Amino acid sequence: MNKEFKKDLYKIALLLVVIFCISLLAILKGNKSSTVAADTVSYPIRVLEIEPSGASKYNNYSSAKQILKWFGFKVKNIKSSNYKNYVTIDSIASNGFIGMNSDIVNDYDLVIIGDYNPKGYLASGALQGNGNYSPAGKFLKMNLSIESTGETVYAAFSGNDFTLKSLNKLMNFIDNGKPLVLANSIYNAINEKTSTNSCNYSVNVYKLAPYYLEKNGHNTSNIFDETKDISLNYISHPEISLDDDFKADYDSNKIINSKKVLASSLSSFEIYGQIGTTSESYDLDIYIDKNGDGIFSEIAGEEYELYYSSTRSTDSKITTDNKGNFRVSLALPTELRGYVGIKLVATNKTGGSCQDTGCIIVSEEDVSEVKVLQIVPLDDVTTGNFLLEDEAFMERFDAISDLVGIDLSIDSVSVNDFVSWYDGVDYEMNGLDIYDESKNKLYKYDMLVIGFYDNFNREDIESESALNNIEDFINSGRAVLFSHDNFIYSAYSDVNYENVRVLDMSSAKKSNIDTSFYLTSRFRNMAGMDRYGVSDKSVTSVAGANKATVFDDNYQGYTNLNLMRRGTDNGNPFKIYTNISDEINKSVLTTTNVRQLNKGQVTEYPYGIDESITVSKTHSQWFVVDLEATNSKLIDSSKDVVVWYALYSSDTGSYYHLSGVDALNNYYIYSKGNITYSGCGHSEVTKDAELKLFVNTVVKAIKSGNSTPKISSTTGIKTGSNSYEQAIRSNDLSYLSDLTTTTNYLRFTVTDIDMGISNGAYSYGRAFWDVDGDGSFTEGVDVILEEYEGDNCLRNKVENVLDLRDYLNLTNNEGITLYDSLTRGDLVITIYAEDVNKTRGTTSFSLARRDLFDLD
Repeated sequence: MNKEFKKDLYKIALLLVVIFCISLLAILKGNKSSTVAADTVSYPIRVLEIEPSGASKYNNYSSAKQILKWFGFKVKNIKSSNYKNYVTIDSIASNGFIGMNSDIVNDYDLVIIGDYNPKGYLASGALQGNGNYSPAGKFLKMNLSIESTGETVYAAFSGNDFTLKSLNKLMNFIDNGKPLVLANSIYNAINEKTSTNSCNYSVNVYKLAPYYLEKNGHNTSNIFDETKDISLNYISHPEISLDDDFKADYDSNKIINSKKVLASSLSSFEIYGQIGTTSESYDLDIYIDKNGDGIFSEIAGEEYELYYSSTRSTDSKITTDNKGNFRVSLALPTELRGYVGIKLVATNKTGGSCQDTGCIIVSEEDVSEVKVLQIVPLDDVTTGNFLLEDEAFMERFDAISDLVGIDLSIDSVSVNDFVSWYDGVDYEMNGLDIYDESKNKLYKYDMLVIGFYDNFNREDIESESALNNIEDFINSGRAVLFSHDNFIYSAYSDVNYENVRVLDMSSAKKSNIDTSFYLTSRFRNMAGMDRYGVSDKSVTSVAGANKATVFDDNYQGYTNLNLMRRGTDNGNPFKIYTNISDEINKSVLTTTNVRQLNKGQVTEYPYGIDESITVSKTHSQWFVVDLEATNSKLIDSSKDVVVWYALYSSDTGSYYHLSGVDALNNYYIYSKGNITYSGCGHSEVTKDAELKLFVNTVVKAIKSGNSTPKISSTTGIKTGSNSYEQAIRSNDLSYLSDLTTTTNYLRFTVTDIDMGISNGAYSYGRAFWDVDGDGSFTEGVDVILEEYEGDNCLRNKVENVLDLRDYLNLTNNEGITLYDSLTRGDLVITIYAEDVNKTRGTTSFSLARRDLFDLD
């Protein structure tokens, strides 16, 4: 071997070593995007941009090209007219992000968290601390004084920080290796020693870097400072799609026309679709949104919503056929009805995941009557800014009544008349009064609606018994819909955690501030409008765990609109966004546009509602919502506030444009368990899309609420909403004579439209001889015929039979037998059924023996 050949061989070996080292280094650094094969990229690249207000930095053509460069992708022929085929950028304010239910791991390939604050947006000093994010804003002196002391009050703007819940989503995003680009101010907050700027380290946004990158030792190779050189690692993922059978489809009137299934088929139900175009093996998770809140709970099991999981349980992986098709059979609760959301998450062998969502419509077997009470803040209940009995609303509801299985029966009452119902009534909560129809004036209703009118027409509900009854109604799980200006800033929380009345010092009209003091004091917390837990000393929210600090800082949870309208900075009005064109302290700031923040039953069923719609003029409310629910660290989301639509405006000088889609301050429709809130009512509701959205809202409220069980009969004649008459046939009135087999039965069926959580079983039921005929069981007077519980429970939509011959010898406390009462014609048998929330449905049967003869 000659010397030259040896040199060449040495060079080749050295070159191979260098190539190997470079390759190894690339692997150790996370296999940067330039190594990703072009056919593994799923265009468009999906980007979420989060900024401190409504200003967007990256949602444009030039930024799309920059993002492709970050990933190392070269796209030929990209133009301003087609760039969204390659990069889609969803831009949202931080106060919108904290209200998103989106699964960002599977919805986005890149998240950018910026601190962009161009001229005209967040004013200097608008936030506490030195950055563009803070949990609270500037303190203002309010034009309000405590009525009893005359003391002036102060309050702070809401701030724009992340919640712990939204921070957890970003945790998960990082843990899945997804790329994150941070503003320099956020990236440099890794710790105080390396920080180049002064940050408030109590701010959740700035906790992102130190918590994930240092303390827990997470891989930082895919996290970059936006001001430095960026080379992102693209995480390739499969593409999953549910079959078209599971996609919402609408007719010309926007009524849903999606796949309808029979409840009887749910016990063995097939879900199918496609992943890729070849045969591969995947992990699969299938979620079923049982309660229609748009949140898919993570824990597997019947009570929750993860029904198939090969990543978290023993369910098998799936293998697609040679065209990528798959089918999975599930056992779903046969009690599901109406709109049922579906989410599928597929994960490939390398850990890349994707998702798709859809729905089915479970057919209603019959239409159930739902009784609604609307409390109207006007003496003339035929007037108001929105009435459920109005022709415009009922026309749109009647069009979908059969589809949703609901027949609305509406009673309207004025606030004053409603309060008069409780004259002389001492209703106590959490006791037996809920079963006493003489005290419980809401016993026959499935849903309560309070409103609609601007400032609630200066009305209030002051009766303690009425308020107790409403609170029991809510606690029993039944549907309540609060509306515009039900809760107002008249109720202020003092240092003793008590609600005290404040007066408006800037107005000669004291009545402007007196509105809804008692309603606000009692229900603000229950309705999710107490971010800091200051209005109810028995309840502490996550955000306001340290109440002493809260009160030292005068946090009241007032919205930014309220602060601007009734607050001053050294005697001067203060605009949180400098470009606001209106005089903020002269009149309320209004808009006629709302934008969708989350998708689910409210947006899709029974009407399809566009992402942006025109509504009647309205404004944001007076208290921010608590988007950090007390159970937000848990998987169960049943008490979370879900904001469906928020106020918006395309006018660049509007507060609602500058703030972006702000779920915290500018919510329009949200739900929290069995409570729903609607922002309409400031002005008369006339818009078609708004009316249809309200139909969806009412359906959501009813389906998520706990309806009263209904008891019906096939052997009697209905004489009232909860009463029947039945003739017992007899040819001989002697005591020993048997009743004939055709009429000796009392047949009844219990029906409830929301029995999914208990698999159709009622927790308790009772049939009794109602001796005093008052419709309720009186110990020592009435006589029990049957008790239904345990293995002998009543079940939903299953007929039950009482054979009267079994009870003829029963005697009441006066020595009268049931047979004697039947013969006299004054026998009343009352039946009630209770669901798991102790909501009781009651029906009474008046029975008498009659001589009825066969006709030959």
